[in-house]
Amino acid sequence: MYLKKHSNGEHIIIGICDSDLIGQVFRENGLKLDISESFYKGQEVTKEEATHALEEGSNLNLAGKETIQLAIDLGLATQDEIKTIDGIPYLLIFAL
Repeated sequence: MYLKKHSNGEHIIIGICDSDLIGQVFRENGLKLDISESFYKGQEVTKEEATHALEEGSNLNLAGKETIQLAIDLGLATQDEIKTIDGIPYLLIFAL
């Protein structure tokens, strides 16, 4: 998995994606999922490191089967909350 942290004032935005998706763009029904290197490609991390980052982030932008399954396993989302574009699952979680 790739992990990149972005700071936006009081919020920490965490982008995590499956390693094999980096740099790809997926399209379906007029929607676009861009797994850009500039947003997601920070460090390649283990599940344990990703878990720690998910627990500290206030806004999460997640993509890929492995990454989404980790979020579900941690109780951050349910399967019903996951969206897909061209078969790629993604999840956005925002703290208000």
